[in-house]
Amino acid sequence: MAIPPSSGPQNNLSESHAICTLGGAAGWQRVTLPWKLFDYDSTQSAFLQFIQQLRISGKFTDGKPDGEVRLKTFAWYRLRSSR
Repeated sequence: MAIPPSSGPQNNLSESHAICTLGGAAGWQRVTLPWKLFDYDSTQSAFLQFIQQLRISGKFTDGKPDGEVRLKTFAWYRLRSSR
């Protein structure tokens, strides 16, 4: 995830990353990435309000270069805190 460049103080996070490993049978799989997987400081939650870009990259764990990964549906959810 990345936010647009800021003209103000540069002490804010400009991007965050998460790692997720998938496995199992071939076919469609539903994947949910909770915010806690991303490496941003949760005390700077304003970062989430300015997300401008989401990049997804991947590779196969068996090391083979051939294959296909397709995205069927993408959804962005904002859930209320349980605190």
